[in-house]
Amino acid sequence: MYKGTWKGCVVAIKVLAKETPSELFLREMQVWKTLDHPNVLRLYGASSATGEHPWFFVSPFMKHGSLVQFLKRIAIRADYDSQGLGTIAENLPYSKSRSNLRTTLGRVVRAGDAYRILQDIARGMAYLHSKNILHGDLKASLCHIGVFRRAKIPQGVQCADG
Repeated sequence: MYKGTWKGCVVAIKVLAKETPSELFLREMQVWKTLDHPNVLRLYGASSATGEHPWFFVSPFMKHGSLVQFLKRIAIRADYDSQGLGTIAENLPYSKSRSNLRTTLGRVVRAGDAYRILQDIARGMAYLHSKNILHGDLKASLCHIGVFRRAKIPQGVQCADG
């Protein structure tokens, strides 16, 4: 996944593996462009410069990264809160002071935030299922957390009818 700028917006660029068959790329693009739900990652565009590999998808850049990245930052903050600032702040390359650490890591996730993230993922999956789309590869590293700590899931391309 790469970060870029498109039409003045910060975007994520997903480059597909060279082994990806063109039929899969086209099918994924056709399915993804029809999806419109607040908990499913939106497709801005898909392309390749020459019609050959590399193929890529362009979608919104999610501020807090994947759910895995987000939870790791929360774990660091929880460790920071339980052990004190000293050793942890010194071990973080991007933060040297208490105020900088708080700005970088934000607050510890509350139970309500965790439930909302789970609900966001469940709502996204329910939407995909309502469109006869079976995800087949849902995992925390593919779920993304954006502003206001709202979760979005990637599209699924395995249609239930085929």
